[in-house]
Amino acid sequence: MAAPMSVDQQIKLLEEARRVVLNDPNYYQQIIQGILPLIDPRGKGEPQRDTASKVELQRWGAEFLAETFASPAIPPQQKETLCLTVLEALRSMLDDPNQDNAVVKSVVQTAASIYPLVFRWIINNSYDNQSWERIQAIKTRILQIWDTAAPGRGDPMEVSLGMVPPNHSSLIPRNLEAEASGLLDRMLGIFQESISRCYS
Repeated sequence: MAAPMSVDQQIKLLEEARRVVLNDPNYYQQIIQGILPLIDPRGKGEPQRDTASKVELQRWGAEFLAETFASPAIPPQQKETLCLTVLEALRSMLDDPNQDNAVVKSVVQTAASIYPLVFRWIINNSYDNQSWERIQAIKTRILQIWDTAAPGRGDPMEVSLGMVPPNHSSLIPRNLEAEASGLLDRMLGIFQESISRCYS
């Protein structure tokens, strides 16, 4: 029996697979099917790994999925089919209470990309309750993470109104907040119009 590959060897092979799909998007289905067992925390059929190895593979896989579904190189119809195959793995990664922050970030990015794809799929395939329940569970879990996350500073280059002193000479927080609120309302209005058009 051959010794299992090290994580470094696996990541090297995964990088090779990434190069293949960048040259020919037709291989995405096969590559995604191959990486799902490596990144799914349930680990179906995969050898037991130490936590650091699991995290490293999950980081790579979650980032790959985020890139895949954000890529303009893949036709929307292909993404629509692919997204259904990753729902359970995304859900499992989010459900892990000790999940690595980089993995969570990539899973959230992937979920944001696939939500409209799943939505479109469900519009045309109303029998598929399971896919809708999975994306709803993913959305609910993301909102729970968001609601319970400890306040903090992620990116040191990130800015927020909370950083502006109340007596700043140029930046008036209440004016900036009103402007931001107006922009958010406009953006949400666009989404609302888009959803209304889908149902009309």
